[in-house]
Amino acid sequence: FSAEMMSQLATMSEEQRMELSWNVSDIFSWITFEDALIDMNVDLFKWNDILLGNCFTFNHRNLSFYYLARRPGDHGGVRASLKIDNSEYLPYIEYSSINVYVHSKSEDFYYESIGNSMTASEALLSITK
Repeated sequence: FSAEMMSQLATMSEEQRMELSWNVSDIFSWITFEDALIDMNVDLFKWNDILLGNCFTFNHRNLSFYYLARRPGDHGGVRASLKIDNSEYLPYIEYSSINVYVHSKSEDFYYESIGNSMTASEALLSITK
């Protein structure tokens, strides 16, 4: 982002920035937990970061219901199909991707946090505690 654009975004309210950024249906075709479809408008918490834009958090602490992991492996966690269209990115962006941050409910994360960048292809992210 340019310094001018960042200055403009910094003066906007979170609500105004949310209107300018992606909605959940713009990014995800579907999301499952333990192979069952979730309601993306209910089970994801939407918030906005000035640098990242709209963020969608599964099992966020502000939601009234939490999913508990019961089994490991491909079918024991969250899976998602993304809608990533390279033509919607600026021409100097070499590849499109989505950032994935795994953290506990009690922690917040920021642009500088350690995360995983998933490019437009099939990717599997496996994390154990």
